Amino acid sequence: MDQAEGLRSLRKCPAGGADLAVPQPGGAEEARPKWPKVISISSGKGGGGKTNVAANLGLAFTQLGKQVLILDADLGLANIDVL
Repeated sequence: MDQAEGLRSLRKCPAGGADLAVPQPGGAEEARPKWPKVISISSGKGGGGKTNVAANLGLAFTQLGKQVLILDADLGLANIDVL
C-alpha cells in the first residue's frame, strides 16, 4: 500500500461519521519539518533480548536507507556498544 492509498483508506471515520481531515500529498503539510519516528523497546525482566531486538531493528532500518540512533538507557549495564 503506497502513501496515497493509505491516505484514501483513512478518510472515512471508522464509526461511520464524517470524513476525517487528512492532509493530501503535495499540500502545505509537506512543507513542515519531519519529526523522527521513535520506537521504544522495554521490559521489566533482564535477559529478555531487548538489546538484540534493538540492534537488529537498527541494522534493518539502516539497510533500508533510514538514519538510526539507538539510545541504551540502562544506566547500570548498558551494552548496545558491544553488539
